[in-house]
Amino acid sequence: MDWKLLIVATVIVTGSLIAVSYDYIASRNNMGVGEYFIRKGPIHFAGGVVGIATLAYVGFVTEWLSIVVVAAAGWIVSQMLIYTFKTLAQVLSLLLMAGGIGWLVTSM
Repeated sequence: MDWKLLIVATVIVTGSLIAVSYDYIASRNNMGVGEYFIRKGPIHFAGGVVGIATLAYVGFVTEWLSIVVVAAAGWIVSQMLIYTFKTLAQVLSLLLMAGGIGWLVTSM
């Protein structure tokens, strides 16, 4: 198993889960939501596509059980980051997705 790939995939999935779930969590906890992060917004959609594509890539490159590990770790870390950084988690999700995808593309 390639540990670097799993770590980078977890970073990307973490960013995409923040982008997808931030609106729901923020509305329940009275946190601000940027206009691009609202439900059915462009970042919300892009986060979903990036997350699913990353999990599919991990499934093709590594063992199928790695999908569960990456998804579970990404969900736990995304929840911790949302509750820790509050509104700054929106920017953090973009940085995590862009940085992870950039590293993944340049390492191929």
